[in-house]
Amino acid sequence: MSSLLAFLVGRPIEITSPVNVLLVQADTGKPATKAWVYQETEAQAAQKVYGYRIQVFATVYKDKAYRIKAKLQEQVDFPVYVEEIPPFYKIRVGDFKSKEEAEKFLPVIRNLGYPDAFIAETVINAPAEGEQ
Repeated sequence: MSSLLAFLVGRPIEITSPVNVLLVQADTGKPATKAWVYQETEAQAAQKVYGYRIQVFATVYKDKAYRIKAKLQEQVDFPVYVEEIPPFYKIRVGDFKSKEEAEKFLPVIRNLGYPDAFIAETVINAPAEGEQ
């Protein structure tokens, strides 16, 4: 399959590449003529693993949870999530692989006006290989 793919795109394809490859048929500008071209697709979704996030707030009101998420996302560089665990919407920050990583960031969150923030063990999005 990979040799056919390499032939069609006109160059070698690395099988272990983390980028998905999709061949699409594109118009070459000539009427009734089509050619195959190389195009990268969106990277695969992050792998889900157990890790830690910092919980800053919980509410039963969905709209309130998303307002807090938007405000917090403007204040931090880490991803902010709303996790729905009925009947609550929990606002959590980060994808920390270890509790120690989360503990380093916890004081920053508390200084942003969330003194009751705490570390929660949950499923996180693991960074792709080679990322930190």
